Amino acid sequence: MRAGEPGIFTANVKGLAKGVHPIYLWSVSIGEVIDGQGTKRVRVVHNTPYATPTVTVEVHGFPEGCPAMDSETTPFEEGPQITLIANNTGLGFYDLKEFTPDLKNNPNADLAIVVELAQNDDVQKVKTLLEQTLKKQSTVPDVDVSRFHFVLQKGTKRWTKVFLVPPGAAMPACETDKKTCIEFVAPAS
Repeated sequence: MRAGEPGIFTANVKGLAKGVHPIYLWSVSIGEVIDGQGTKRVRVVHNTPYATPTVTVEVHGFPEGCPAMDSETTPFEEGPQITLIANNTGLGFYDLKEFTPDLKNNPNADLAIVVELAQNDDVQKVKTLLEQTLKKQSTVPDVDVSRFHFVLQKGTKRWTKVFLVPPGAAMPACETDKKTCIEFVAPAS
């Protein structure tokens, strides 16, 4: 079961006596039942990448002593993955037009630009410089800067990496504490 996508589960009860109307109580170890609670068929969803949720059904309405519970643990399916499309050692800023073809070929994807700064770099100053660059480039045709996500963090070496992030893939995030890291999305032009 892939994170963020519903999975369907069905309880098959056989040999019911006439007049027995079972009641189905579903639970999920990770996620939630989004449709069908109380019926023999449910849809569940979870948003935890690489998770293996267990879906359990308790069937009520049988004579005492009859087995009335079953579970299924679903293997995770790997969701969409991000792709590294540029890697620059040092503190290099890219011309964002350079990534227009990647965005055109992937109209639902975003770009994540991760910049690691040296310990003595001023994260806020670099953010201001990036915002000024974005403002200039937001007037360039075919560059939708609102699809650019930035992570600026302090580390040991200066580098910049650009990732193509398809829908459903995890966006890169701060790996350091929030005092030495800033995450932001470029404002729409």
